[in-house]
Amino acid sequence: MDNPNLKRWNTGIRSEVLEHINTKYRANDYFQYLPGLAVYILDDAGLKAKHAFWDRTAILAGSFVLQTVVVQSLKYSTNVTRPDSSASNSFPSGHTALAFSGAEFLWQEYKDHTVWIGVAGYAIAGTIGFARVINNKHWITDVFAGAGIGILSTKISYYAYERIKLRQGRGSQTHAFLFLFYNANGAAGLAAGIQF
Repeated sequence: MDNPNLKRWNTGIRSEVLEHINTKYRANDYFQYLPGLAVYILDDAGLKAKHAFWDRTAILAGSFVLQTVVVQSLKYSTNVTRPDSSASNSFPSGHTALAFSGAEFLWQEYKDHTVWIGVAGYAIAGTIGFARVINNKHWITDVFAGAGIGILSTKISYYAYERIKLRQGRGSQTHAFLFLFYNANGAAGLAAGIQF
């Protein structure tokens, strides 16, 4: 986080963007969900996804929980100030993580149909990340980190799903839990686990 080369890169890109682009985009608040929702839209339109509805929903939910936990943990432990100085939770970009986890989900479900569906999902996710920089809400390193977290969270979710299915095929039992907690001192948290 304190690497002078990365800081120079962040500020240089920010200066170029502010100098050449005057427009702010609000659509990224909504379009961040589009790559993930596209799987359900395409399946409903007749282009069948790789997994059944509940299976792919479980995979997407696992990815969402994982990327949310990682992103929020990093946001509040690193305390990186946003480029517009509006808050100290810049690193990593949550919008970008969500968009890229959805893009990887879209790719995984439709890669056997055509490569262009995945390309479209990643193009949308990349546009979301770029819009976060244009809107002066994130540094470029926040966007790259968010993209990596989003992609990895979906890959991990697919891996866990396949392992669970494999064990269920052998007759093994799988147990999962999600536990929210809050105590009188104001501490709150989320615990999740899976045993397979």
